[in-house]
Amino acid sequence: MRPDRFRACRPTTPVPQELADEQAAREQVERERVRAASTGAEEQAALRRADKAAYLQDKLAEQVEADAEPGDHGREG
Repeated sequence: MRPDRFRACRPTTPVPQELADEQAAREQVERERVRAASTGAEEQAALRRADKAAYLQDKLAEQVEADAEPGDHGREG
């Protein structure tokens, strides 16, 4: 068997920027759900999900910045 045959089957690990983009889209969807909510409970649940997506997006952006910085990537010497 040729090892390169299985390369396409191997799942790829998403990079932080891709994950941040997904969180941005998720936040937008949840903000729309906040506006469309018919009850206070639905509104609060959607707001919490939107806030969580925004938080994760910020953390992933920090990771992207850290990955882009030259240096020893946080290792102390």
